[in-house]
Amino acid sequence: MAKRITYLVIVGLLLFLAGDTLAQGLSTSGKCRGGMACNLGEDTTTSITLNTDGADIGIDTTSNALTLTVPSTGTAIFAGADAATPANTLYTTTGAGTVTVGGSSVTSISLATDGGTVTIDGTMNAKQAVTSLATGTLTLNSVNLATAAAQYDIPDGACDAAADVGNWVTVVIEDDSTVISIDSADASNVIYVPGLDLDAGDELDSVSTAAHEGQHITLTCLAAEGWYATSMSYISTTGVIAWADGGAT
Repeated sequence: MAKRITYLVIVGLLLFLAGDTLAQGLSTSGKCRGGMACNLGEDTTTSITLNTDGADIGIDTTSNALTLTVPSTGTAIFAGADAATPANTLYTTTGAGTVTVGGSSVTSISLATDGGTVTIDGTMNAKQAVTSLATGTLTLNSVNLATAAAQYDIPDGACDAAADVGNWVTVVIEDDSTVISIDSADASNVIYVPGLDLDAGDELDSVSTAAHEGQHITLTCLAAEGWYATSMSYISTTGVIAWADGGAT
């Protein structure tokens, strides 16, 4: 009996020590103690998820994906910071490879700064957005193909303040029988075209010629309330002025 009791005591002590050793590996706060290895998962683990009350961080090791999931009303944010101030954030590879931003389900990508410079080294491949319209509101920062004789409007609020400077619209006339009018839905905007004296709220008209197809104009917001012709076909192939002051809309 004494031997049996001694055996049980030894077994219990060993189990206690083993449990203490495991406890030292991962504390109740979720932090690994110094000098101890902290492993989450193993070679048969398919995924590890860390949950919080504000967001989920899911790490899927089977597809090599790191996914940050936030509530439906929130935004997933990846930010870099050092101990004192916000730091630079680098997205790169450890060797020769491709870094991809976006995918087939991405609807838009924005690069925002506080007014600083966005620098792209190398070749940038991009397609110009083209919108075909028979009438209605022009699409900002896009080439608009005017497919019918109609009134085309620059959106209201697109050139009201300094933050709007740089917005542009290009309008290209589809065929030689199409005569169009362009104005701003904001009556306080002025369209500036060389040789014309449009007032606020005036529209810009194309002039019908025998060779009207392909006439175009690009209007850029260069100052609050001001759309300036930064590129245009000013004279048609027949020598006729391509654009005219259409007066108040």
